Amino acid sequence: MSKFWHKLFLRERPSIGLAFFRLAAALTVGFHVLPTFFPLKENYLSGAFKVLNPFFFTPEALQWVQGSPDAFVILMVAVFCAAWFCFLIGLWTQASCIVMTLGCYYFYALNSFVIGTLSWDILLVTLVLLCLTPYLGDYFSVDCLLRGDTAAYQRQRPYFIQRLLQIQIALTYFYTGLYKVTAQGNWLSGN
Repeated sequence: MSKFWHKLFLRERPSIGLAFFRLAAALTVGFHVLPTFFPLKENYLSGAFKVLNPFFFTPEALQWVQGSPDAFVILMVAVFCAAWFCFLIGLWTQASCIVMTLGCYYFYALNSFVIGTLSWDILLVTLVLLCLTPYLGDYFSVDCLLRGDTAAYQRQRPYFIQRLLQIQIALTYFYTGLYKVTAQGNWLSGN
């Protein structure tokens, strides 16, 4: 039993898989959110047609976000873009991931019509796990270059986080596929 426990939870390996996962997550967030900023007036500003998601957010959170003035929304767009780019290149990796994730939740609460899908909900949950991971910047990152850490690729890290992310993604896509063949999410007649 102790060998099994060690294999599942205590084994350490290089975190290169998390670096690739960071890049994939950053690109996925970019492809989902950045195009919604081009028609900013139609999607997020005060005159926009908005759809809210009361199943994902509390009524208080939705009310607070809907009270945002247009200048604050524009400021959040700039902050989000900066945080997204920093996360993509691995600059201040954990902090930029936290700011980017908060920006994702903010824009999703502001108008879920443009990005609200089941896979987006699941990506947001995955980003929370990434926010808690302190060593996403071990590979392919500006953080690694700034530290002058030439041996980062050899450093052993707990593999448990990588395994959790793999299990979450596998369950996510299984559930998404299962949802599509049910009456609620039939891909032939629905979304």
